[in-house]
Amino acid sequence: MSNQSLLIALLATVISPAILAIISNHLTSRQRRAEKKLDWAREDAVAEQAEKAAKLLLQSNVAVAKSAADNAEKVLFGLERIHTLVNSDMTAARSEQRDQARLTLAGLRKIIQLDEDAGREPSQDDLDAIDAAEKTIKKLDTILADRLAQQRKVEQQQQQQQQQQQQQQQQRQT
Repeated sequence: MSNQSLLIALLATVISPAILAIISNHLTSRQRRAEKKLDWAREDAVAEQAEKAAKLLLQSNVAVAKSAADNAEKVLFGLERIHTLVNSDMTAARSEQRDQARLTLAGLRKIIQLDEDAGREPSQDDLDAIDAAEKTIKKLDTILADRLAQQRKVEQQQQQQQQQQQQQQQQRQT
């Protein structure tokens, strides 16, 4: 073999692995770029779906919050009505109890007056009953005055709440 043949054979053995490595790198690089493009496309699709899901979740949360606020408002209104009715009934019962105590006091005073007109001393039981009736009337007067003052405060608070709610509704509409 000649030197030329040997040189060609030697070059072929040295160059061909290098050429194969270059071609292999080129193909691998292309394949990686294609895989990255597919990954990016998948990631974009997932991000888009996540964005849609987040928007739907936000809309759902807003709707739930609005519904909860509406329900809370209805419950509070119902509770206020119940509270008002109970207070009204209690006030009426206390007023009637006070009126009965006044009638009892008037009757006891009449009995003592009749006893005195007949020349008899009033009994200690009658005097004690008058004292108890007067204390009951004073106690009930105080309770009823407190209830009336409290009721006025509640009514003022309710008016303020209604005004605030109206203002909030007007702000929402604008």
